[in-house]
Amino acid sequence: MGENQVKIDVPLLLVVITLLLLGLLTVYSSSSFHAIRSKGNSLFYFINQMRPLFIGGLLAFIASKIHYKVWGKLAPFILLVAMFLLVYVLLFGKPVRNVKRWIWIDGISIQPGEIAKMAIVIWLSSYLSRNEAKIKNLKGLVPIIGISSIVLVLLLLAPSFGIAFTICLSILFLMFMGAVKIKHMILLGGMVSSMLLIGISKTPYAKTRFFTFLSGEVYQVTQSMQGIGAGGIFGVGLGQGKEKLLFLPYPHTDFIFSSLAEELGMVGTIVVFLLFTIFFLRGMRIATHAPTKFGSLLAFGLVFNIFISALLHIGVASGMLPTTGLPLPFISYGGSSLVMALISVGIILNISKAA
Repeated sequence: MGENQVKIDVPLLLVVITLLLLGLLTVYSSSSFHAIRSKGNSLFYFINQMRPLFIGGLLAFIASKIHYKVWGKLAPFILLVAMFLLVYVLLFGKPVRNVKRWIWIDGISIQPGEIAKMAIVIWLSSYLSRNEAKIKNLKGLVPIIGISSIVLVLLLLAPSFGIAFTICLSILFLMFMGAVKIKHMILLGGMVSSMLLIGISKTPYAKTRFFTFLSGEVYQVTQSMQGIGAGGIFGVGLGQGKEKLLFLPYPHTDFIFSSLAEELGMVGTIVVFLLFTIFFLRGMRIATHAPTKFGSLLAFGLVFNIFISALLHIGVASGMLPTTGLPLPFISYGGSSLVMALISVGIILNISKAA
């Protein structure tokens, strides 16, 4: 027991805890005005965030105790469950903001796309590690192309382009780390890019977002950038931000980075970026020291999943990318993304015991 506790990557764990605490503060500050207007209680979203935090923390603890090799054995089942949920949400999901991304059970929302993000990493890590010889040829990549296409099509139908794009990047990253030939990666990347572009062109919701971004007339992004600019170096102070007063849409979810930047300034944003960078570097260290190919790829994939999601969120808030609806891991208000991120951390910590 003592040996395992020492071997757990403490710096990575401390970084995650710091991000979670910062997230709670920012969720309260950025949501309090909206919570009073819509719920009559400034603490509504803050209190609600405690539930996924507790559930995610408990599941992360359990995951840290389960040997990571178990996930390889469960990979096909986990992938099938994720795909079933993606189909289910298309058929029976309740539309929110003209998209079907959530399943509602007794007031609790589940976002299958977030589950799919982790499921595809687990399955792909397992497949690549078990088929090192096969993946040298294009024929060995057929299952990857088939599974990826099914998952992406289901996400594009939702539509959930942000998660679809994140999964695409994670797949390519894992294939690179799994020693797949570059020419085959380029081929797959071209196929995936074509699917995304076709999906955007056929979906009015996504098409509008994409072209308004190119024209520079995105209201949310404009308000987000104003909030970031208003923060200056040290910020206006926690709870003192103005953009959350109905100027900035979704200040505690899709644009929480802007809320944080306005109130904590450039110093706060640098701290957040450094924390995610440390998380990424510690995760890469765990992956490179893992004793098995599967453990290494699994750590690479899970860490990259979280890190790239953070970069994409920051890119949207800063006006560098079209709006995607992606949360900022560990910080944004939301259940599914937080729970899945914490489970991922639990798995990474288990791998760190053997690293």
